[in-house]
Amino acid sequence: MRAALEGGQGRQALKGASSQCLAALIKLFLRNLPDDIWSGARDQLEATISGDAAQFALSSASGGSAAAAGGLAYLQQAAQQLLYSLQPLAADLVVWVCDVMVAVVSHEETNRMSREAVSTVFAPGLVHPPGGDSCDPATFMEWTEKGVMATSLLVRVHSKQRLLSRPLDDAADDAAAAADDAEGGGGAGDDGAGDGGAPRRRRARLSVEDRAAGLNALLAEMDVTKPSAAALPIS
Repeated sequence: MRAALEGGQGRQALKGASSQCLAALIKLFLRNLPDDIWSGARDQLEATISGDAAQFALSSASGGSAAAAGGLAYLQQAAQQLLYSLQPLAADLVVWVCDVMVAVVSHEETNRMSREAVSTVFAPGLVHPPGGDSCDPATFMEWTEKGVMATSLLVRVHSKQRLLSRPLDDAADDAAAAADDAEGGGGAGDDGAGDGGAPRRRRARLSVEDRAAGLNALLAEMDVTKPSAAALPIS
């Protein structure tokens, strides 16, 4: 399967891949990333999962009480700010992995993959210890535990309200439209012709629902959400 992907035959090969094979490929990809996903944000990651407020929120976020709603709201804000602190590509990758984990957990009744189980599976690839495999055993074990906590937090929040890799604001859209104008020779009108006579092109802004629908269609094509009686491999 790996050879097929690297040889440009991935789409055809993935059609017949099992959920176990897909999970192994994703974990292998995450494990072999050359750069630290949390580069520049590791202190914030540690503070998010280790602070007293975070621990209280994690313990109270279950159920239907007012305390549970407050705890979940705190976790959502903390997780979202954590993603905003990442580099854009790293944040996109974390959100995609969260999409995959939520898709797997949605079939818990048939694949026996709970939120805790899927967090344990993906945490080693999503949160590498500082220094990678060359760090000392105590640090490795410490960050293995923190990685599971962080991944569990992300998937818990993502299953309730989809996390965003970056804010969706009008300023970003306007900057993208300006870049399009510069490439096409357009000018400064909102929707009319610019200095070069070419109409300004606005970049389509997809809603969160549209993005989620597109990803779900991709996951369905890859068979990621196919129910399986066997749990995904941990090693």
